[in-house]
Amino acid sequence: MGRRNYWHVYNYMRRKLIDNGKQPERPELLNEFIDLDPDEVDEGIAEFEVAYGRRNEAVSHG
Repeated sequence: MGRRNYWHVYNYMRRKLIDNGKQPERPELLNEFIDLDPDEVDEGIAEFEVAYGRRNEAVSHG
C-alpha cells in the first residue's frame, strides 16, 4: 500500500461521520495519522469541511 495522505484523513472523517454522526476532532486525527505531517492532516480537515460543512449548513438552513 502507498503512503497515506490528506485524502485518507478526509475519508476517515467521512466514515466517522457516517458511522456515528460525529466529526472527529483534530487531536484524534493527529493521533490516528501520526505518520503524516500536521499540515497534511489540516489539509484533509479543510477538504472535509468544504465538502461536508457547506452541505450540512445547507441542510440545516435550507
